[in-house]
Amino acid sequence: MRGFVVYGLDGAIVATSDVGRVNNVDLRDGVDIGGQRTIVVAATNRTTETIDVLALDPETGSLADGSEANQNFKLVSWADVLDALGLPPAS
Repeated sequence: MRGFVVYGLDGAIVATSDVGRVNNVDLRDGVDIGGQRTIVVAATNRTTETIDVLALDPETGSLADGSEANQNFKLVSWADVLDALGLPPAS
C-alpha cells in the first residue's frame, strides 16, 4: 500500500490516501484551520517530487487531501498551514 494510512487503536484501517510513495512523515497537532482544530500531516512525496500537506481530523481519523472520491476531503494549502502556525507567507 502506498501513500498515507491511518490506523485506529484496534489496528483497523480508518482512512487511506494513495498519493504516491511518501516518506519523512511529520505531524503537528492542535493547528486551527478554518476555525477547526486539526492535525496537519506533511510528507515528502517521491512519486510527484513534492511535499504533501494534508489535514487529519482528530475526531474521525479522516484525511483531507482534495480527492474527488470522497467529498469529505478538503485540500489544505501551504498558505493555510503557514497562517495557522503564525508564520509569514512563503516568498
